[in-house]
Amino acid sequence: IYIANELKEGTERPSVIILTGDMGVGKTTFMKTFTKDPRLTSSTYNLVNEAGPFLCADFYRVEKEEDLLALELGLYAENKDTVFVEWGARYQRYLFRELGDRFKYYELVIEANASKEGVPSRNYNLFS
Repeated sequence: IYIANELKEGTERPSVIILTGDMGVGKTTFMKTFTKDPRLTSSTYNLVNEAGPFLCADFYRVEKEEDLLALELGLYAENKDTVFVEWGARYQRYLFRELGDRFKYYELVIEANASKEGVPSRNYNLFS
């Protein structure tokens, strides 16, 4: 929870935050903690989910950039403060072309540490 609150205070708006990490590492949990909006969930099956000033796109099932062209992410992102993109690292050029320089771009890499005594921990690395 601490890292989500710190990142919320330390990033410029509007922003695109690309969430990178293995399956199950906590990308969606991080996003939910950041937004504090229970309506916003991972959008694995419908690519885009929005709630208030937040937008989440999940590119896990996207095979190539051409698959994103009909999505018109720029229209969804209008009037949004924060756009989260899970599994979006491969598509950074697309994101910039579609969303433009109005947004500040970040990539948050989340890595799980070996669990000691059954207590999971994570490393968070933010790149801008």
